[in-house]
Amino acid sequence: MNRLAALIGLSLLGVGVSCAEVLPDAPRPIQTPHHDVLRDSLLTGVTLARVADWNSTEDCLKNSRYTAPPIALPINKTVTWSSSGCEEKILPMAIAGNKYRLAAFELGMTAGEVYLSGRLAKHHRRLALAMDAASFAATSLTAANNYSKARRTFKILEVK
Repeated sequence: MNRLAALIGLSLLGVGVSCAEVLPDAPRPIQTPHHDVLRDSLLTGVTLARVADWNSTEDCLKNSRYTAPPIALPINKTVTWSSSGCEEKILPMAIAGNKYRLAAFELGMTAGEVYLSGRLAKHHRRLALAMDAASFAATSLTAANNYSKARRTFKILEVK
């Protein structure tokens, strides 16, 4: 019985060795991608700039919706006044006027930019870095402009 088991084992071992040339190599472990610290930093900056843009747009539009000037004037006077100059120039007010729609828009733009930057960085790292830096700069400037307009005071144009 032991001889039969040994004979079967040796024959299976021989078949296994002869078939080893036909079998493909074992799958190689998936290597984690190399993290690019500069690109990751830029994408973090882009994300934070988008959050600042959302917050500044909300703040700016909220402050420009006053219906009366924030000063005390005699009742019989007519005042022509200008708000802080906040208005959305790119997005329709259906999106910019609702904070949840604006947040969804900013989230979608951020996700799309991170995805496209990752795809571009696989073959053109420098171009991806340039795109991320330009987006970070433009979005940061927009947020800073919105914050400065939101902090401006109202300007009286004329009193009759």
